[in-house]
Amino acid sequence: MESDRKIARKIKKIKISKHKKIVMISVWSAIIVCAIVSAIIIDNFVIPLEYVSEVAFSDKMARAEVGELRIHFVDVGQGDCTIIELPDGTNTIIDGGNDKDETCKKIINYARSLGITRFDNLILSHPDTDHCGSLSDVVNCFEIGTVYMPYFTQTSLFSDSYIEFCDAVSAKLEKGIKINYSERYDYIESLSTAFDFYFLFLSPYAINNPASKYNDLNNKNTETASNDSSAVIWFEYQGVSTLFTGDISSAVETNLMLEYENIEGVFKVDGKPFDPKLSELNVLKVAHHGSNYSSCDEFLKLLTPNHAVISVGENLHNHPSQDVISRFKNVNTSLYRTDISGDIVMSIKNGEYSFLTKK
Repeated sequence: MESDRKIARKIKKIKISKHKKIVMISVWSAIIVCAIVSAIIIDNFVIPLEYVSEVAFSDKMARAEVGELRIHFVDVGQGDCTIIELPDGTNTIIDGGNDKDETCKKIINYARSLGITRFDNLILSHPDTDHCGSLSDVVNCFEIGTVYMPYFTQTSLFSDSYIEFCDAVSAKLEKGIKINYSERYDYIESLSTAFDFYFLFLSPYAINNPASKYNDLNNKNTETASNDSSAVIWFEYQGVSTLFTGDISSAVETNLMLEYENIEGVFKVDGKPFDPKLSELNVLKVAHHGSNYSSCDEFLKLLTPNHAVISVGENLHNHPSQDVISRFKNVNTSLYRTDISGDIVMSIKNGEYSFLTKK
């Protein structure tokens, strides 16, 4: 009898042990399934897995105040990237820096630190790698509303970065992303009547215009053709104006200047109150990282901006040119440079603006 009871106890222990193993296997199986499902959801609907670590460790920045608009000139080394927090709750990014890994991480971290999960407008000024380099990652990582991009059809001339950007945009067409080829008189305006801002494209001319710089872009494999096809954008909020100029040369600057001086209301849009006054500009985003082939004397004398921002890093092109810096001094413009000041944040509220640097 005693031996029977011992056998029974052993059998019971074995059954309990097996039950525990079955429970543990079930638990771990459930955990693994949940992890896989979560990964699929994150990868397809939230953020691609390769970027999760960048988002997870983003330090949070203070949110903009109600009615405040902030323009972030992000320090991406030799390249351009500007993130704009708009007071109607939308966000815009202009250009995406170069194609270095650290640049990609910097842009993603910076945007996420602002709480941004969607860019309602993504604007690529022109196809150069130091402007489109990390934009494919931006498209993959954030929800995108409308893409404003150059009309560039010569696929044999595309850089790897530009191809990756175009592929990323194409992959999101089924998710509702819209594409618009940038041209004069395109505009973006506030979704709220309480916050009256607008972006107005001043250049290049429309695709069907024989004088459009898109013709040179698609027929000539030159750096100048690419630079001069840059989107030039006038931005205004509460009477404070900023001009974004991409990499345009003095030739495009001169054309804009002559049109403004000789054709009354040349930049007005029918049915809209937009009326850029170049001669009353507040802030200039300096063309082509301060290249000597841009920011010509005549253009700066017309604009006489109070402040100017140069996005630049270590380079072999002598950017910014000392001649250009002297030209700004001659018109009493205060200069900010990302290579000296790091990230530069411009805040507009109550009709006034100020700058904050982060280095």
